[in-house]
Amino acid sequence: MIYLKIKNTVIKTNPLNFTFDFDITKLIIKIGLPFTIMQLISSISWIFLNKIINSYGELASASFAVAIRIDALSFVPLSAFLSGIGTMAAQNIGAGKIDRIKEIFNSGIKISMTIAVIMTLLCMLFPQFIITIFVKDENIMEYMKSYIYAGAPSTIIVAVIFSANGIINASGKTFIIMMFTVLSHFIVRIPLAYILSPKIGLWGIWISMTISNLFNMIFHLAYYYSNKWQKNANITLNSFAKKG
Repeated sequence: MIYLKIKNTVIKTNPLNFTFDFDITKLIIKIGLPFTIMQLISSISWIFLNKIINSYGELASASFAVAIRIDALSFVPLSAFLSGIGTMAAQNIGAGKIDRIKEIFNSGIKISMTIAVIMTLLCMLFPQFIITIFVKDENIMEYMKSYIYAGAPSTIIVAVIFSANGIINASGKTFIIMMFTVLSHFIVRIPLAYILSPKIGLWGIWISMTISNLFNMIFHLAYYYSNKWQKNANITLNSFAKKG
């Protein structure tokens, strides 16, 4: 605020003119709280998975730490498209041009899927090279290879999830996204991990993660194509516009 005052920008700030707006605050909580809970749910599910993975020993735990880094590398460009799709969708929803959303979604899918397929192929064709970028320990190579072969396809699935997620989030339907997270993590991922891991070891955990992502993708696509996200999609913008 001091900076804006000194620079004499077009944005005029005066703390004495600030007022509390209950309606806008309520909207922020309505949209933001489910997203916060969703992040919490994801963190809790990782705790359960870590518990199972740690039971396989130190090398398994180390391999999972490296696996998270590989996932982070793969998801960075996809996250960028998630933000881009969400921003463009929100602008067009606010402008009342819902017909453009389909084009945004299709373009987002094509670009993010292309990136995801390339990164998946690189991981599956050159697993040794990808792993050595992050760790040199030969002892965890086999653990990591099992993760790459079972989990790498998730990158393609996540590309689809992120594209649909951008549209649904832009429409303000964060509660439904939260429910998808609950279902995919606590109804699919964790139970499957507990069922499969005693039978096929770490492969069972990696496979459970991929299957849960697949279910999450189905949930997102079903909701997107149902067009239910369009209902009252511009209510937030209209509420803010009325205040102006």
